[in-house]
Amino acid sequence: MISERLDGLSKRLRLYGEFALSGRRSARNAELFEKVETFCMFIGHPRSGSSITGAVLDAHQDVVIGNELMSIRPIAMGYDRNRLFQYLLDRSVPGVDRWDDGKRYGYKVPGSWQGRFDSLRVIGDKQAWGTTLYIRSVPRALDRLLRLAPRLRCVQVIRNPFDNIATMARRAEEEVGVLDLEAFAEQYFQLCDTVRWIEDQVGSSAILRVRHEDFVADPRTELAALCAGLGIQAAPDYLDACSSIVRASPHQSRSKVEWADSLIRSVEDRISRYAFLQGYAFDA
Repeated sequence: MISERLDGLSKRLRLYGEFALSGRRSARNAELFEKVETFCMFIGHPRSGSSITGAVLDAHQDVVIGNELMSIRPIAMGYDRNRLFQYLLDRSVPGVDRWDDGKRYGYKVPGSWQGRFDSLRVIGDKQAWGTTLYIRSVPRALDRLLRLAPRLRCVQVIRNPFDNIATMARRAEEEVGVLDLEAFAEQYFQLCDTVRWIEDQVGSSAILRVRHEDFVADPRTELAALCAGLGIQAAPDYLDACSSIVRASPHQSRSKVEWADSLIRSVEDRISRYAFLQGYAFDA
């Protein structure tokens, strides 16, 4: 507990130090930041497929997407627009290795603009789970973002809830040695509630939803639609390069764990309460 508090304090002090430095750097880039049209924020769940989605967006010549930078926190701390953009830029350019960290998967797009940009029109951060949790506990952060952002677009990558819950639980099991599907089912739907609340605040037109299964089946079509929602063009060579790193089929994690019939029924009942989850089921 003490170590966690010290770690949290260290992170806050580091952010405050970066706040002072980013002010001077952002002044030099004021003209560049004036041309930014859209702020892209990921919301939703961990283990949903948001990493590959963020990586292929970052591969676009007009886009910079940071990987898990928790930009909602400096927003709540008082960063203005230019300082926020500088915070993201400092941690995103250069540095394509953030999409290939030596863990389970790598998301480097060959011959792409990851780690650099041509014309900066879209900037943002891929940290769906942390951002959603933070907004749940500090809702004023979203109010501040809405005042700062030129045009806000929230990307929600959705995966079959049973696969999502199973993967969340299995990754936690690797750390604590206990598989608790019920606990992660509860956490999953708490995040759904927060996503629905965010949509109420920002408007449905600001939410860009991608079903991971559809993205894997037809990455060109899904990515082109996502780019259109962000207000940018998706050139054929860009779509080809991004499609080349997408797996042939989604991983069905639900089949790797034992589900109680009562939990399956409970999850399917709760799925029916959210419009953005319609069509998902244990056997679908």
